[in-house]
Amino acid sequence: MKVQDLIKEQKNLVEELGVYFHNLEDMSPLSARIFSLLILIGEEGTCFDELVENLGASKSSISVNLNLLQTKGVIRYFTKTGDRKRYFIISEDYIINRLESKIKEWKVEKTLHERILSFKLKKTNSKIDRIKFNENYIQLINNVISNFENLKKSYISNTLKENNEKNY
Repeated sequence: MKVQDLIKEQKNLVEELGVYFHNLEDMSPLSARIFSLLILIGEEGTCFDELVENLGASKSSISVNLNLLQTKGVIRYFTKTGDRKRYFIISEDYIINRLESKIKEWKVEKTLHERILSFKLKKTNSKIDRIKFNENYIQLINNVISNFENLKKSYISNTLKENNEKNY
């Protein structure tokens, strides 16, 4: 794929993701676009000047939104030896905390579906397909929770390994 095609696809994704995160999260449109770009860039991070260039926003607007995202714990920065620039990436803790919040919501739904299922099982005229729906929904939530716990364990394990490698 040509470099120009990748740049165009990245810009389109930044806009699409930006709208999504602006609507879903408590983010300004520019904060959502910064967040989206950082998702696409990944752990290599990007510096302030690259954000200004890629997003076409003013330096002051980028600066204000970077500070806001850092204050909220959404992003963090790191520096490279011999380089005075700050490189911004998404805070891993933010992602885990965001997922934990969603899991709490799913656990509430699971409890409600368990209560609904229990009630339906007590009724003599409940249709089997309606009961199956609740059972399948509960199983889906159990799978989501289990997958999240595995992801979290993997994240914690990798973070500990990375921290140990940095200390040696």
